[in-house]
Amino acid sequence: MNDSKDAHINSNDTRRSLGNIHGIRGIFGIIITLLYLFLTFIAVKLLFGSFEFATISLIPWMTILVDGGDRVIRYFIEFKKQIKRVIYLKKTDKSIKTLDSFISVPRRYSDTLTEFEVNPYAIIMSVYNIENDWDYFKKIIEPWKNEVYIVDDNSSDKTRDLITAGGFNLIKNPLSNHKPYSIRYGLSKLPSEIKTVMVIDPDVEIPDRITLERAIFDFQRSKAAACGLEVLPSFNQDKNMVWTCQMLEYEDSMSLGRIVPHNHVFTSGASALYKRDILEEMLKQTSLSMYAEDMEISIQLISSKLRTYFDKRVTTRTLIPPTLKKLTLQRMSWSFGQLKVTTSYFKKAFIKDDPFFIYNFYIYNFFIIILMHPLRVISIIAYFISLGAILLGYFNPYYLSYEFIPTFTLLFMTIFFVLWSIESIFWSSNIHQKIKEDKNWNFTGYITALVVYAFYRFYLILIPNTLGYLNFISFKLFKRMIFKDAYQINKYLFRF
Repeated sequence: MNDSKDAHINSNDTRRSLGNIHGIRGIFGIIITLLYLFLTFIAVKLLFGSFEFATISLIPWMTILVDGGDRVIRYFIEFKKQIKRVIYLKKTDKSIKTLDSFISVPRRYSDTLTEFEVNPYAIIMSVYNIENDWDYFKKIIEPWKNEVYIVDDNSSDKTRDLITAGGFNLIKNPLSNHKPYSIRYGLSKLPSEIKTVMVIDPDVEIPDRITLERAIFDFQRSKAAACGLEVLPSFNQDKNMVWTCQMLEYEDSMSLGRIVPHNHVFTSGASALYKRDILEEMLKQTSLSMYAEDMEISIQLISSKLRTYFDKRVTTRTLIPPTLKKLTLQRMSWSFGQLKVTTSYFKKAFIKDDPFFIYNFYIYNFFIIILMHPLRVISIIAYFISLGAILLGYFNPYYLSYEFIPTFTLLFMTIFFVLWSIESIFWSSNIHQKIKEDKNWNFTGYITALVVYAFYRFYLILIPNTLGYLNFISFKLFKRMIFKDAYQINKYLFRF
């Protein structure tokens, strides 16, 4: 395709803006890291030097040290990567003398081109009974009518008629299956000349054609099997505090979970690029479960010695749960899927030549998220009980007997998670965009989000992750879940 010079300039401006945001976060990340280390050093010294030894107080200390340690490691890796890039670019390009010129350097081959051609590709999605939401879905995929292939899972409403009437490519799946089965079926029906596919959810908003096809152009010329794309919450929904917290969480996940590794990353189920033949083969090897299917496919790719990488130039947006209840059901499903895939692929996922992936999968995913989950729950419960005891103790000294965690430890925990929130809000370009759109969301909104986001992280660990945890244990023991989640229809005992 031919790109106009104006579009290329706009692309460079956008990349420069994103680069500045990324650079600011890197600097702020170093500051936060130093604060974490300083506070931890002082707190541990005071805990063992000035306070009476209390076993219960070690649990929250352990969780903080582990969470903070993970943060420090990821910042260190990002900082080290940036230094290596600066050294390399200075050797190859003598014009790199300032931070501004460093940020302006293209990160992908196509960034230097104003004209390029992409090979045939398809955007494929699976749908079922979307008649009521068709107008919205049609609006966001209309610009991609020729590239979009919609797999209909034998819908019982007018979905097929609407797709056909809209002029979209329809693939009729004779069975009512969930996404992994449907995508595998759809891949088998695509024209033979299509070698590249973008798998998306129906509600995903795709960026402009220039941005996406630059990424596809580079992907088609790479030796990678998959390319992860940035996924963030949509702006086309109510921007309440639940939305704000999820936006901060998603940005955190993209920056510290996907941008940092580069060589082996987990692709997102909402949107990702794949080599068609490789994806077909991987789907034959997976369980085809809708629980964490993206994580399972990624592990299959990585364990097969195939490269996956992340292209942060492409930002896709998806609808997120608008209420706390729907969010809880979704995260219960995610927690169950994470446990399922991690335990199933524990041995297979070991990649000797990728230390960071080993850390990400075994240390963070298995040790911190799974094994330490009971300790994290205990520490959060003890935190709130102790905090309540201190507050109520001003009115009645009796309540001070329930202060399980020393006051200094409580203070340190609060500072720790507030710092985490400050860092996330400080660099969030999406929250800043929200402020520009909503004049009422000013400094007061910042302060509110600062407090709410810290407790939001507590809530995710305490409620949805725990319920998903219990569902997994129940399913392994009795082949039946305890609570209904976002995916489960009938094999559960109680509705959350």
